[in-house]
Amino acid sequence: MVLEMAESMAQLLVSGGYSETGDVGALREHLAWVWHVWSGTAHGWAWPKYVPGLEDENHDVAPGHWATDYFQLAVIVQQAVRLVVDGLAPSV
Repeated sequence: MVLEMAESMAQLLVSGGYSETGDVGALREHLAWVWHVWSGTAHGWAWPKYVPGLEDENHDVAPGHWATDYFQLAVIVQQAVRLVVDGLAPSV
């Protein structure tokens, strides 16, 4: 299901002009990666004894690039909200 949603989001972003290359496949792969990275990180932080290096003074256990991933998520949420608002608008 993650890959199917990543495909839908990638198509939405490409059709909305949010992709420089227009490569749906690469965008789909990146979106699936973002899901797995941050889902795994959330689970890891929920069970701290399983996160390697968490007790270290200088720990950065989250893979990926947080700011870039967050920006991409914000763009997707913006598109989703726009689709919901458009879908709820009365037909003229």
